[in-house]
Amino acid sequence: MGTLYGTEADLLNQTDLSFLDSSQTRRRSRGVTIDTDKVTVDSDGYKVMKSGTVIGEEGSGKFAEVVAGVKATKSIGTAVANNLLDLTALLGGVAGNAVSFIMTGLVARASTDVQYDSYLKTVTFHLKNGGASITAIADDIIAAIAAGALSSAVEVGMADAAILLTAKTAGFAGNDLSVILKEPAGASASLSVEYDDGVITVWLATDGEGAITSTANLVIAAINADVTVSELIFAETGTGSDGTAVCAAVEDSPLIGGSDDATVLGAETGTGSAGTGLVPETGTTLLAGGTAQNVTATYVTAEAVEVTNGDAICGVFDQARLRVGSLVTTLDAAMEAELVAAGFQLV
Repeated sequence: MGTLYGTEADLLNQTDLSFLDSSQTRRRSRGVTIDTDKVTVDSDGYKVMKSGTVIGEEGSGKFAEVVAGVKATKSIGTAVANNLLDLTALLGGVAGNAVSFIMTGLVARASTDVQYDSYLKTVTFHLKNGGASITAIADDIIAAIAAGALSSAVEVGMADAAILLTAKTAGFAGNDLSVILKEPAGASASLSVEYDDGVITVWLATDGEGAITSTANLVIAAINADVTVSELIFAETGTGSDGTAVCAAVEDSPLIGGSDDATVLGAETGTGSAGTGLVPETGTTLLAGGTAQNVTATYVTAEAVEVTNGDAICGVFDQARLRVGSLVTTLDAAMEAELVAAGFQLV
């Protein structure tokens, strides 16, 4: 067995208990067995479990310091091309290994939009491109993730006939909507709104001679009054428009810029990269390297114990008010939650 540094009373006097924020604590009277195989040898050749170490029970019944799980990661691009991106799963542990991403420029996009499939845990980045080549840079990926869920929108018309249309629900799905302002092929036509499979068609009104009479304000009112369409988009006057001018016919204009919340991923510029390089396309790419936390956090060691020559009994607290920053163990959110559940207060 290992060797305690003195009697229990001596240890309480000699051990650094600065991690306690109150004298009101509860100590486990018989202590727990520290697994010598899980304690690292120090520079003097000793294995010492320090006071203020957060520990948990292994399957063998012995205890070891709690070690946080590692988040899954994946890097794409290169520093030389200034497009190196380090992607990290925000899902902790092995769960992050199920997260994947796709970088695609298959369809022309005016912005880098994000689509997230929560069932497959796949984030698809639809890269900004001019229809022929990708123009999205690495920093655009970081910005797209940071932006969270965004509503798609489009502005049609000009000057005082400009109309801004915005998807009611934020997300990538809004990019499937489009609007057409159509001139009827006859005179004395009424203003009307139709919806079919993502396409919103506004039939403009005409006078007795077939000239369009619908102003932007009238079109806006008709869109917002339509039972079906008003559930999908909101219409208002466009930039600098007062809505008083007569509208002209407008060809099929898709709403753009809608993005899902992709905060299942974190992204940052890789070491040595400026983030200004073009993003490379990828197929479905899984993150990897995520590991689980080794044991559940339940106790905090109340004393230092040497386990150089074998396992040893160590006194522990199972309830206390703890100064998190003074503990030997660096906590993550999962560990903090486990300690609170075990009866600790954290400050």
